Amino acid sequence: MKLPEPKNPVDFNEIDARLAENIEGHLQAWFHSKKIVRSGGWFAIGAHGSLKVHSDDGHWVSHETEDRGPGLLSLYAWNGGRPIREAALEFSDEVLPPVTRKPEPPLPRHPQGEPSQVYQYRDEAGRLKGAVLRFDQGDSKSFRQASLFDGKWHWRAMEKPRPLYGAEDLRLKATAQVVLVEGEKAAEALRQALPEAVVLTWPGGASAVDQANWKPLESRVVTIWPDNDAAGAKAAKKVREHLPQASILDVSELGPKQDAADVAGIWTPEQLREFIGAGQVQDQTLFEKLQIRKFDPANLTPEKRPILSLGDSPVLYSGNLMTVAGQDKSGKSHIEAAIARAITAPGSRQLGFTSSAGGRICYLDFEQDRNDFENLLIRSGCDPEQISGYHLTGFNAQEAKAALTAIMEGEHDLRACLIDGFADLLNDVNDASESNQLVAELMAMAEKHEVAIIGVLHLNPGSESKTRGHLGSQLSRKSQTVLQIKVDTDGTRTVFTQKARKKPIPESQGVRFAWCEDSHGFVEIEGTPGEVKQAAKVDEWTRMLYDIQAHTAMLAWKNKDLNLAIRSEESVSERTAQTRIKQLLKAGLLKHCASRGVYTSTL
Repeated sequence: MKLPEPKNPVDFNEIDARLAENIEGHLQAWFHSKKIVRSGGWFAIGAHGSLKVHSDDGHWVSHETEDRGPGLLSLYAWNGGRPIREAALEFSDEVLPPVTRKPEPPLPRHPQGEPSQVYQYRDEAGRLKGAVLRFDQGDSKSFRQASLFDGKWHWRAMEKPRPLYGAEDLRLKATAQVVLVEGEKAAEALRQALPEAVVLTWPGGASAVDQANWKPLESRVVTIWPDNDAAGAKAAKKVREHLPQASILDVSELGPKQDAADVAGIWTPEQLREFIGAGQVQDQTLFEKLQIRKFDPANLTPEKRPILSLGDSPVLYSGNLMTVAGQDKSGKSHIEAAIARAITAPGSRQLGFTSSAGGRICYLDFEQDRNDFENLLIRSGCDPEQISGYHLTGFNAQEAKAALTAIMEGEHDLRACLIDGFADLLNDVNDASESNQLVAELMAMAEKHEVAIIGVLHLNPGSESKTRGHLGSQLSRKSQTVLQIKVDTDGTRTVFTQKARKKPIPESQGVRFAWCEDSHGFVEIEGTPGEVKQAAKVDEWTRMLYDIQAHTAMLAWKNKDLNLAIRSEESVSERTAQTRIKQLLKAGLLKHCASRGVYTSTL
């Protein structure tokens, strides 16, 4: 039996790889009438350089339209306004060496006879994995699975976890809405009605939900369209056990047993989109959902160890947020690097930070040049096995949030996630609704994955403590700790807690660090600002006491004589001189003999 022509006859990744061998040449050919400038690791195209193409692998972003793609093939398709499959076919052997794929063997005749439909199951790369055969006999129907491996067909179910029907569209429509239906017929009908969406199903029907491969959907926005019967509702709930983020459509207004195939050919695309965007099934009442959050003295949360401490004070526990605030060029990225080193190397001290509960971290950079990003990770000195770094500069807010979700779902055994910076996860830091939603999502993510989320945020220009916009206000309210970096006139930095739920660290007791040319990096300065200031005062008082001893030729004085000597040396009032005597006693520079009524120098 000859299968229909595959939807994805070429390997897009392979085409991208071969195009990337001559990125500049292809750009000159495709954009010959536009200015092309190479800067750092990017080609900037156009009068204002709004289109940028990376010189290593060809991934690109248009800052004018906010479109982007993973390689030159998608750029070529985007520039020509054509589908990517059509664009791929334009690359003949003269343009690229032929892209080859092992021929797919024809499906043999099934013992049951000729099927009415054959549904091909492919993985995300478009490789054929199996097929589902539909047999219609009068009013009844039956299905049979075929599995392809080792280049041969076998009349048995596909290997677990089984691929999703339509999975090859996930890569081509990376940001499209995903609609999950029950059955291949429903998937085909809805796919034709809504070509912009990714419409999927799983093999085997309602009883085989647990055998499907749901991993490709863990980071996608998914809407489940169940059949309007008890089995459909049960299957939808079972799917959501694998995809907690998915929403379930309320199909109660449809006819009994109706599915997506029954209405896709009747409703207009606009009606279908409106229905899919409608409310979701409420599986539980709000009160029922709240019971998991009810206080239970018999099931208390185990006491947590701090993930991170600054000096002797714990500043962060798992499941919480921490914000690092400072002006531009204050060293926020270096603080994050120090935090990364501390967590990945428990027991070490990095710019005042320590961690006794170390582990793996991920680091997301939305702001730096790729070279700077890579250099920062190299200089951080973290064990490469303990840190997963992602360079996401150029992502818009929606893409940045989707990337964060995907990374948190995909990376395992994380202790913390470091984000540079929080503002890149939303469109407007002054939008109260958007800011509140983002912070709520971050808190839910930290709790779900039992990680600490650490991010940086700029202070308002000229402000001593106010972070940017409503986002800053909301993060200040919800973060377990807000660390602030303050730069002194001599370039010395002090990090302290602007806000802390645990033990606060005032600026006078903060940790100080400064740039060291010898080590080509920031190093911690011993002593807190308060300790350093106190030491300077003790030095000043010591010099004063030496002068008094020289001028009076004495080492012990009555109170009246010492007060007069201090007034003479410092030109202060009698009251201030008496305060100075108390300070000298506290600093250990004087001893008082009550029986004799004298103060003796300890110098």
